[in-house]
Amino acid sequence: MNTFDKLYPQAKKLRLLVTRACDRNCPKCANKNHDLDALPVITGFGGFEEVILTGGEPMLKPELVLDTITAVRVLNPDAKIYVYTARVGATDAALDVAFESDGMTVTLHEQADVEPFLAFAVVGKELLPKRNMRLHVFEGIKLPFSVLAGWKLKRCTWVDDCPVPEDEVFGRLPGA
Repeated sequence: MNTFDKLYPQAKKLRLLVTRACDRNCPKCANKNHDLDALPVITGFGGFEEVILTGGEPMLKPELVLDTITAVRVLNPDAKIYVYTARVGATDAALDVAFESDGMTVTLHEQADVEPFLAFAVVGKELLPKRNMRLHVFEGIKLPFSVLAGWKLKRCTWVDDCPVPEDEVFGRLPGA
Protein backbone atom coordinates (compact mmCIF):
# COMPACT_ATOMS: atom_id res chain seq x y z
CA MET A 1 0.00 0.00 0.00
CA ASN A 2 1.50 3.34 -0.99
CA THR A 3 1.21 6.55 1.08
CA PHE A 4 -1.67 7.73 -1.06
CA ASP A 5 -3.66 4.57 -0.25
CA LYS A 6 -3.05 5.19 3.46
CA LEU A 7 -4.26 8.78 3.23
CA TYR A 8 -7.33 7.99 1.10
CA PRO A 9 -8.33 4.36 1.74
CA GLN A 10 -11.99 5.04 0.87
CA ALA A 11 -11.23 6.57 -2.52
CA LYS A 12 -12.51 4.47 -5.41
CA LYS A 13 -12.27 7.23 -8.03
CA LEU A 14 -9.17 9.16 -8.95
CA ARG A 15 -9.41 12.44 -10.84
CA LEU A 16 -5.93 12.74 -12.30
CA LEU A 17 -4.50 16.00 -13.61
CA VAL A 18 -2.27 14.91 -16.49
CA THR A 19 -1.30 18.44 -17.56
CA ARG A 20 -1.95 22.02 -16.56
CA ALA A 21 -1.61 23.15 -20.17
CA CYS A 22 -4.80 24.68 -21.51
CA ASP A 23 -5.60 26.78 -24.56
CA ARG A 24 -8.60 28.43 -22.90
CA ASN A 25 -9.00 31.03 -20.20
CA CYS A 26 -12.36 30.13 -18.73
CA PRO A 27 -13.40 32.69 -16.10
CA LYS A 28 -14.85 29.99 -13.86
CA CYS A 29 -12.35 27.21 -14.53
CA ALA A 30 -12.76 24.51 -11.88
CA ASN A 31 -8.98 24.31 -11.45
CA LYS A 32 -8.93 27.90 -10.14
CA ASN A 33 -10.60 26.51 -7.00
CA HIS A 34 -7.64 24.24 -6.24
CA ASP A 35 -4.00 24.67 -5.28
CA LEU A 36 -2.66 22.40 -8.02
CA ASP A 37 0.81 22.39 -6.45
CA ALA A 38 -0.69 20.91 -3.28
CA LEU A 39 -2.36 17.99 -5.08
CA PRO A 40 -0.82 14.64 -4.20
CA VAL A 41 1.49 13.26 -6.87
CA ILE A 42 0.21 9.90 -8.09
CA THR A 43 2.61 7.24 -9.30
CA GLY A 44 0.44 4.14 -8.77
CA PHE A 45 -3.13 3.38 -9.67
CA GLY A 46 -3.93 0.31 -7.57
CA GLY A 47 -7.19 0.21 -5.67
CA PHE A 48 -9.09 2.66 -7.85
CA GLU A 49 -12.22 1.50 -9.66
CA GLU A 50 -12.15 4.57 -11.92
CA VAL A 51 -9.40 6.85 -13.13
CA ILE A 52 -10.56 10.12 -14.70
CA LEU A 53 -7.90 11.86 -16.80
CA THR A 54 -8.29 15.61 -16.87
CA GLY A 55 -6.32 18.80 -17.12
CA GLY A 56 -5.89 21.75 -18.03
CA GLU A 57 -6.71 20.34 -21.41
CA PRO A 58 -5.48 16.75 -21.65
CA MET A 59 -5.88 16.53 -25.42
CA LEU A 60 -3.16 19.14 -25.88
CA LYS A 61 -0.89 16.22 -24.93
CA PRO A 62 -2.54 13.15 -26.46
CA GLU A 63 0.64 11.06 -26.27
CA LEU A 64 0.81 11.69 -22.51
CA VAL A 65 -2.85 10.71 -22.20
CA LEU A 66 -2.24 7.48 -24.13
CA ASP A 67 0.87 6.71 -22.04
CA THR A 68 -1.13 7.29 -18.85
CA ILE A 69 -3.93 5.02 -20.07
CA THR A 70 -1.34 2.31 -20.75
CA ALA A 71 0.20 2.75 -17.29
CA VAL A 72 -3.19 2.49 -15.60
CA ARG A 73 -4.06 -0.64 -17.62
CA VAL A 74 -0.76 -2.29 -16.61
CA LEU A 75 -1.01 -1.39 -12.92
CA ASN A 76 -4.76 -1.77 -12.51
CA PRO A 77 -6.33 -3.70 -15.41
CA ASP A 78 -9.80 -3.66 -13.83
CA ALA A 79 -10.03 0.13 -13.50
CA LYS A 80 -12.33 2.03 -15.82
CA ILE A 81 -10.56 4.94 -17.50
CA TYR A 82 -12.38 8.08 -18.63
CA VAL A 83 -11.04 11.22 -20.27
CA TYR A 84 -12.55 14.67 -19.69
CA THR A 85 -11.77 17.05 -22.54
CA ALA A 86 -13.03 20.01 -24.50
CA ARG A 87 -10.73 19.43 -27.45
CA VAL A 88 -11.52 16.79 -30.05
CA GLY A 89 -10.50 18.83 -33.11
CA ALA A 90 -7.43 16.69 -33.70
CA THR A 91 -9.78 13.89 -34.70
CA ASP A 92 -7.22 11.10 -35.10
CA ALA A 93 -5.67 11.73 -31.68
CA ALA A 94 -9.10 12.04 -30.05
CA LEU A 95 -10.23 8.79 -31.66
CA ASP A 96 -7.08 7.02 -30.46
CA VAL A 97 -7.76 8.19 -26.90
CA ALA A 98 -11.46 7.30 -27.13
CA PHE A 99 -10.58 3.84 -28.42
CA GLU A 100 -8.07 3.16 -25.63
CA SER A 101 -10.25 4.51 -22.83
CA ASP A 102 -13.60 3.34 -21.50
CA GLY A 103 -15.21 6.62 -22.39
CA MET A 104 -14.93 10.36 -22.81
CA THR A 105 -16.73 13.39 -21.54
CA VAL A 106 -16.49 16.14 -24.14
CA THR A 107 -17.46 19.63 -22.97
CA LEU A 108 -18.52 22.24 -25.49
CA HIS A 109 -17.78 25.66 -23.99
CA GLU A 110 -18.71 27.84 -26.97
CA GLN A 111 -20.34 27.61 -30.38
CA ALA A 112 -16.92 27.38 -32.08
CA ASP A 113 -16.46 23.98 -30.37
CA VAL A 114 -19.39 22.46 -32.27
CA GLU A 115 -17.76 21.95 -35.68
CA PRO A 116 -14.72 20.01 -34.38
CA PHE A 117 -17.02 17.96 -32.16
CA LEU A 118 -19.29 17.11 -35.12
CA ALA A 119 -16.30 15.87 -37.15
CA PHE A 120 -15.20 13.71 -34.22
CA ALA A 121 -18.72 12.42 -33.56
CA VAL A 122 -19.35 11.47 -37.20
CA VAL A 123 -16.02 9.70 -37.66
CA GLY A 124 -16.19 8.07 -34.22
CA LYS A 125 -19.81 6.91 -34.33
CA GLU A 126 -18.65 3.27 -34.39
CA LEU A 127 -17.18 3.81 -30.90
CA LEU A 128 -20.41 5.04 -29.37
CA PRO A 129 -22.00 1.68 -28.62
CA LYS A 130 -18.75 0.43 -27.09
CA ARG A 131 -17.82 3.41 -24.91
CA ASN A 132 -19.40 5.66 -22.32
CA MET A 133 -19.58 8.87 -24.33
CA ARG A 134 -20.88 11.97 -22.55
CA LEU A 135 -21.42 15.41 -23.95
CA HIS A 136 -21.61 18.44 -21.67
CA VAL A 137 -22.91 21.54 -23.41
CA PHE A 138 -22.85 25.03 -21.95
CA GLU A 139 -25.79 27.41 -22.26
CA GLY A 140 -26.54 28.94 -25.65
CA ILE A 141 -24.75 26.37 -27.77
CA LYS A 142 -26.82 24.94 -30.60
CA LEU A 143 -26.29 21.39 -31.87
CA PRO A 144 -27.93 19.33 -34.61
CA PHE A 145 -29.78 16.50 -32.89
CA SER A 146 -28.87 14.09 -35.68
CA VAL A 147 -25.36 13.49 -34.31
CA LEU A 148 -26.34 13.10 -30.67
CA ALA A 149 -27.46 9.48 -30.90
CA GLY A 150 -25.33 7.46 -28.50
CA TRP A 151 -24.17 10.47 -26.50
CA LYS A 152 -25.39 11.11 -22.95
CA LEU A 153 -26.19 14.82 -23.12
CA LYS A 154 -26.04 17.19 -20.16
CA ARG A 155 -26.67 20.93 -20.33
CA CYS A 156 -24.24 22.92 -18.15
CA THR A 157 -23.97 26.30 -16.53
CA TRP A 158 -20.88 27.91 -15.04
CA VAL A 159 -20.69 27.61 -11.29
CA ASP A 160 -18.62 29.66 -8.87
CA ASP A 161 -17.23 26.67 -7.01
CA CYS A 162 -16.87 23.29 -8.64
CA PRO A 163 -15.75 20.95 -5.88
CA VAL A 164 -14.39 17.47 -6.46
CA PRO A 165 -17.17 14.98 -5.70
CA GLU A 166 -16.92 13.35 -2.27
CA ASP A 167 -16.21 9.90 -3.70
CA GLU A 168 -13.23 11.16 -5.73
CA VAL A 169 -9.69 12.16 -4.91
CA PHE A 170 -7.94 14.79 -7.01
CA GLY A 171 -4.26 14.08 -7.70
CA ARG A 172 -1.70 14.84 -10.38
CA LEU A 173 0.91 13.12 -12.44
CA PRO A 174 4.53 13.89 -11.61
CA GLY A 175 5.42 17.10 -13.42
CA ALA A 176 1.82 18.22 -13.87
